[in-house]
Amino acid sequence: ERVIEESVARAAKSHRQIAESQVGLDHWKAERSRLQSRLGEALGLDPLPPRTPLAARTVGVLERDGYRVERVVFESRPGFLVTANLYLPDSVSAGGHPAVLCPGGHWALAKTEPVIQARCIALAKQGFVALTYDPFGQGERDVPGNDHYEYFRSILVGRNNMSFMVWDTIRALDYLCERPEVDPARIACTGASGGGLNTLYAAAIDKRIAVAVPVVYVTRLKEFLETRHSHCPCSHVNGLADFADMGDIIALNAPRPTLLLTASDDTSFTPAGARGAADQARTAFELYDASQALEV
Repeated sequence: ERVIEESVARAAKSHRQIAESQVGLDHWKAERSRLQSRLGEALGLDPLPPRTPLAARTVGVLERDGYRVERVVFESRPGFLVTANLYLPDSVSAGGHPAVLCPGGHWALAKTEPVIQARCIALAKQGFVALTYDPFGQGERDVPGNDHYEYFRSILVGRNNMSFMVWDTIRALDYLCERPEVDPARIACTGASGGGLNTLYAAAIDKRIAVAVPVVYVTRLKEFLETRHSHCPCSHVNGLADFADMGDIIALNAPRPTLLLTASDDTSFTPAGARGAADQARTAFELYDASQALEV
């Protein structure tokens, strides 16, 4: 109980300090730079790892009604294979297509989970290029003894699960930008649960994500901790409450369009927590005269 109260108090203090610095756009830009640096350090991504060759290759193609799926493999780090599915509309041509990156959540079937396939198929049939990949330790990347337990090993050297997951998303963005069919200026990112947290942090780090839609994840740390749920290790970023609350991470997206989706019966990431986080972030969007760009 005391640990929860202390963490909530630290997060609230961190947010107040950030909010007090937002007296003008120039002040916020300076604060944003500091906050992004702190977040990068906490994620183990400051400095960013080297952008080594992706060595991307297509290992198979599935032709379907109105779209096709390319089975893709690329390396987010040397020898660190990322297995992905790229959904392309039948009418695809070089250049001009918007794309949606869909990092997966904690689904049993990873990138092939029916709800993820349905989302990507629907996007492709509407003219989008959609990319989804197996999260670290899931799907074709499942290694015995890996899964979430990698967190407890990596934290000893200042890393966590998100150090790998967010970097995979950044390299997936690199891959999309290399595809001739994709307009690099129109790339969105969305995912649910673990995909939502991946979307949140990746958008805060990489401004190439033009639109962010984290689903059933975003909440203030107060509501997050007061659920008394253990939560998965992916949800824990080293020392986050010492410099920010979750709404402050959302604020890093301003003025890019950001939609927070929640579920009324979600007891882990509550609607009240999502609304609270949006309220924390709103000031930053208002400084850009973009309050309409943030919705919950």
